[in-house]
Parts: sequence; C-alpha cells; structure tokens
Amino acid sequence: MVETLKTIMIKLKIVIVLFVVIGVSMPARAVKAANTDIGSAKSISFGTQYNDSITSSVDRRYYKITLPTSGKIWWNVEADIQYFRMYIYDSNSEELFYDYDSRSSVTNRATINNSLDLTSGIYYVEISEKYGSNTGDFNFIISYTPSNETFSESGDGSNNNILVANEISFNNVYISQLAKNDSVDCFKFNVVTSGTISFWGEGDIGAAYFKIYDNEGTGLYSDYESRDSVTNRSTLNRNYYLQKGAYYLRIGDVYSSQTGVIQFRLLFASANESFQETGADDTIQRANSINYNTKYYGQLAKNHDDVDYYKFTVSGKKIITLDFTSEMTSGYARIYDQSGNSQGYLSFNNTANITKSDIWQLSSGTYYLCVSSNSYCGNYSFKIGTITVPKKVTLSSVKSNKKRKVTAKWKKISGVSGYELQYSSTKYFYYTNTYIVKGKSKTIKGLYSKNRYYFRVRAYKIVGNNKIYGAWSKKKSVKVR
Repeated sequence: MVETLKTIMIKLKIVIVLFVVIGVSMPARAVKAANTDIGSAKSISFGTQYNDSITSSVDRRYYKITLPTSGKIWWNVEADIQYFRMYIYDSNSEELFYDYDSRSSVTNRATINNSLDLTSGIYYVEISEKYGSNTGDFNFIISYTPSNETFSESGDGSNNNILVANEISFNNVYISQLAKNDSVDCFKFNVVTSGTISFWGEGDIGAAYFKIYDNEGTGLYSDYESRDSVTNRSTLNRNYYLQKGAYYLRIGDVYSSQTGVIQFRLLFASANESFQETGADDTIQRANSINYNTKYYGQLAKNHDDVDYYKFTVSGKKIITLDFTSEMTSGYARIYDQSGNSQGYLSFNNTANITKSDIWQLSSGTYYLCVSSNSYCGNYSFKIGTITVPKKVTLSSVKSNKKRKVTAKWKKISGVSGYELQYSSTKYFYYTNTYIVKGKSKTIKGLYSKNRYYFRVRAYKIVGNNKIYGAWSKKKSVKVR
C-alpha cells in the first residue's frame, strides 16, 4: 500500500520528538586551554611568583605584562624541564629577547636570569619546551624598575630622529633611556648667541655615542664613551663651540645591543663676541671693520669650518702691533693685503690661553686680519695698535781728541729704549761696526791712526720681543789722530 505524503510527514515528526525525549544531541565545540597563545596570555603583576607547567598536550605558556613607563624588567625562571625556552615579544608580536637552558645535573633545575630595558607598553612572555617532548613544572618572577626618563616613551620610541626631538633647556638635568626597542634619543636645544656648550653625561650603558647636529642635520661633533671597569659607569665631559641657532643632541647605542639609563646636562657660556657670529664674516668680502687700540672678542665655532675676517685701514706708512690671546691649541692670526697676499702671521700652536704679539710695517691701504684654527674651536681676543717710530737722531759731533780714539755725541730724544751707533771705513757703510748705547755719547777705542771713519746713529724702542728703529742720522766723518 502506498503511503500518502501526509502519512510520511507524521512519521518524521515522531522521530524528531523521540530524539529530543531520549536526549540524543550533537557533539560540543572543543575549548582551547588558557594562556597557550598571545591572544589568551595571562596578565601577571610585577614582583609576584607564578607557578605553571608544560604538559604533553600544552607545550608553551604565554603571559602579559604592562610597563606603565619606560624602565627595566628583571626575571628569574626556574624549571624542572629538561630543556626549556623563554621569549619576550612586543605588542606587535615582534621578538625582543630569546634564551634557553637545560636542566643542571647538580641542581636538577634549569634557570634563566636576565634583564631588559623597555619603553612603556604591553609585552608578552613565552615559556616553552625546546624539543617537543619535554614536560615539567616551572616558576618565575618578573620585577620592574622605572627609568624615570624625562620624556617617557612607548613602543619603538617617540624621539628617534631630529624631526621629533624633545626640546630641552640649559642648566637642567635630563634622563634618557636607551631600550631594546628604542636605541636612539634625540633632543633639541637653542643657542641664542655664539658661545660654549658644556656637556656632561653619565650612565650605566656599556658604550654610547653623543652627537650634535645643526638645524640642517649636518653632524658637527661626535663623542664616544665606554663604561669604566672600576665604577661601572660611563662619564663624558666636553665643550662644544657653536654659533647662534637651533641644534640637536643625539644619544645612541654604539652597537645597537647595549641599553641603559643616561643622565645629562647642558650648560651655556656666551663667547661675548664683538660681532655676533652668523657665518657672514667667513670671507674677506664680508669682513667686520675694526679700529685701532680696541680689544675685540671672537669665537671660532664648529659651524662651516668657521673663519673670522676683520678689516682695518692704514693711512701713511705705519708699524702696527697685534696682541692675540687664544684658548685654542692650534691656528693662525694672519694679515692679508687687499689682493689677498699674506703680510705676516701669528701661530698659536700647542699651548692654550697664551698671548702672543708681533709687529708689521705696512704701507697705506686696506688690510684684513684672518683668524683660523685648522678645525680647532674656541674663544680668542685681540687688539691692533700702532707704534710711533722713534724720531731721527741728530748726530752733534764726531771728534778724535786722543790718539786712536773717537768720541761721538748726539742729541737725546724722549720715548726711546736706546741708540745704535755705527761706524765704517767707507762712506757707504759696506763694512760696519755697531754699538748699543743707552746714553747720548760713545767713545770708540783702538781705531787706526791717520784713517778716516764715518759715523751715524739711530734710536730704537723695544715693543714686546721686537725693536722698532728710527731713521739713521746724517753721517759725519773724522780722521783719527
């Protein structure tokens, strides 16, 4: 008998009801074990010991830590697992640390102790067995110490280049941390006038570079300091000479593997330059005009291999003096004429903070004083003066009143250091004898009788290590008795 469609539908309903009444159900979805991946990582606190295990079904455990500020974390992990590993990841699951250990035959324990400098943020710790068949219990504790970084950073850092540098001021102490995920810190400071920047830095980092850049990103200074084996600290004290402008201090790890905390401070002392330095006076065409007998102050800065030019005018024939003091250990103060020809120079090599003087006789014209330093930097001062040349002496008389003797007399003039008396057997003074005389007369003995001798005299004054001479007097002759 053929069943009707209605009869079949009734039977299907009866079967469904029986399944419900008897309790037959579909299989349930499997539940994943906790803290077995980053997504299910267990949040833990610093300074608390945690216990866990690796089993045949769970080969790794994950834990989540949060650093409220930049700082250092320490950990101690102990396990009775034959071989186990430890990883630390950042919030993007990038690996920052890895280590492993095997069980000691003495303690029957495997141990990992270490530390890491990190920026603020969320991190993950993985503890897992090494070869796929090791199980056992483990315990660990993670501690945290803030770096007290002046500008706390998160992730991979926030001041890693000069475009995002943190602005700092003079006289304040700042703290910088170089972390595993942040190996560079950049700071911006402004110099309101040319001067000396005194940098002091101290830290526990193994090796670090300290670099200064100008506003265009050109490197000016670079210093390196490594940790002392006795104090376990690295200390740097340096002076940097800079013009007015904006600058950047970059603190970076030398090897991109060492981390630590550095504290530093910048001090500023104005060079008190007589002409505010902008680099404009680096050529003769833009030299600063100066006057005689005025003391000027300058500084050779690191910017643009700095040179300074000064312009002065000589009217008539003059002897000029240059007194120059420099704190640099190498360099020159050189005088050029209008055509760029050197007329003389002072060098200040090997000795700092020393004053040197020299003189030059110059004709009428415009001259330039150039101060350069062979890439050294520092402050200096100078003064250009003029010297009044001693007047021409009047030779009063030359007489031979006694046998083989001649006495020369001349009129005394003021403001001189002494006189030079010169005689010769020829009127052209081809062969001469010269005497230094303090007074206004001199008797020459031992001359040849019946011979004629020619005499002349001039005055001189001593300026520094130099003698400035006046003109020779008119010559006089005498026949020796």
